[in-house]
Amino acid sequence: MTLILLYGVWFLTPAQQTARAKLLQILSYEKTHDNADDTILNRRNIEIRRKWITRSLYRLYLIELAREEREMKAHPDEKPYFGDGMDFGPLKEFCKVGDNIYPQRFSLGRSRVIGNYTYVRARFFYHPDCDGDEPTYYTFIFRKTGKAWLLDNIDYEKNGGSLRRDLRRAGK
Repeated sequence: MTLILLYGVWFLTPAQQTARAKLLQILSYEKTHDNADDTILNRRNIEIRRKWITRSLYRLYLIELAREEREMKAHPDEKPYFGDGMDFGPLKEFCKVGDNIYPQRFSLGRSRVIGNYTYVRARFFYHPDCDGDEPTYYTFIFRKTGKAWLLDNIDYEKNGGSLRRDLRRAGK
């Protein structure tokens, strides 16, 4: 996280706080709306998320939605490319250990600002009793648009993929 040292005290820049606050808002929404109706790729869910994303990312979602609608008509038995939904975080499964059921959790790590972009790293993980479940790391990339920080891409780190790459590849 990039901090500013002022009179011997470290401060976060307002831009970082805003991008981090936006990501917290996004991930908190997804945590409380973890159901098929709110995660499926459709116009309603794209519009709900529109306030958090850049115009260009919004357009990529619309292009992908149109492609999936065409594909569903041509191949109704096949699962669409974004068939697991359009969550910004990884697939949210529950871990069951004995009688206990643990949901996926997340924590926000360091962030950095480079020009008009803020990079916020997030870790998605399960309760320690869930043996073998390694955390998943994503870097959320926000772009300064006017006075707001909007989500522009997600780097999935582990497999070298990104949301934009998936949306572009899926649209071919």
